[in-house]
Amino acid sequence: MPGDVKALSENASATDSKLIQGENSCWSLIGGSLPKEEVDRYEGPVPPNKTHTYTITLYALDKEIDLKKGFYLNELYDAIDGHVLEKIFLKAKYIKE
Repeated sequence: MPGDVKALSENASATDSKLIQGENSCWSLIGGSLPKEEVDRYEGPVPPNKTHTYTITLYALDKEIDLKKGFYLNELYDAIDGHVLEKIFLKAKYIKE
């Protein structure tokens, strides 16, 4: 997310071309609710079969990183290594009923 972004509108990960998102588990055998070509966006919580804790981590970086649409998590970690100024966590429990 570019540093000048102050808010995210509803469905921004699917509609805002400035936001580059990596692969997620919504196409996997475990969470697979979408075809692989549609998973580079936020899909929302999909707990497997019971209450599940989600952790969202926001990183403040000292530079913009160059990742392409559909990047993998390890590519993100490699790109930000040595460039993290701060990070904050949000943990939330999603209760599947």
